[in-house]
Amino acid sequence: MTATVEKQKKTSRVKKGEDVGSLAAHWGRRDDVPLELRQRLYPAVFEAFANEDFNNVGIREISNLSGVSSATIYKYFDSKEVLLTTVYGEVFPYYAGEMSKCVSVDCAADVNLRALYARLFGLYDSNPSLPTVFFITVPSKLWMDSGGWKATEVVPIFEMVLAAGQRRGELDPKLTVSGLMGLFYMHMQREVEIWYLGGKSWRLDGRVDAFFHFFWRSVCAPQEMKSAARKSRTVSSKK
Repeated sequence: MTATVEKQKKTSRVKKGEDVGSLAAHWGRRDDVPLELRQRLYPAVFEAFANEDFNNVGIREISNLSGVSSATIYKYFDSKEVLLTTVYGEVFPYYAGEMSKCVSVDCAADVNLRALYARLFGLYDSNPSLPTVFFITVPSKLWMDSGGWKATEVVPIFEMVLAAGQRRGELDPKLTVSGLMGLFYMHMQREVEIWYLGGKSWRLDGRVDAFFHFFWRSVCAPQEMKSAARKSRTVSSKK
């Protein structure tokens, strides 16, 4: 996984798996694709699409980067779109598993939601090609057509957080799972876009405190917002 390959169009050398090779052990849903091939090919897919516009990447570029022949790639994948969505689809369960570890039915909703942001952004910081490909360089329609936007693997996590939070009166009783997830990922996408525009020069998990208050106000129960406002006024009066 630390071997290097030459890019034919660029002079720099790239470590295979530098960004996402650590996830290779969790890619296993395509049993027809040999593990050794996945370990060589999948990191190169993210590398290619993270560094170039979607329309500028083809099977040939992925072949050059991975050292896997185009014929071998086409043996398992009909197109670059099928290859990319398959690879990303196999990463999702790993992310869902990591997200499930940081929430608990016994924790307050704001604690759970903040923990989800921190964990996801931490994973993105470790594998920056992933958010770049999903949110920036690849057209959203591809994820819509492939079902990636449904994020079915993480829906149960948000269902648990929502049900527990509404039961305790912490989350807006009118809030739905789709609404909670939509607002959650809307803020996430915005932070990724700003990070990318800034040259990826800071850690994403260091940004949670900067926006979480605004996200929380959009999902919390009305009484929670009033309580927060009272606490804010009390602090201001003491100053």
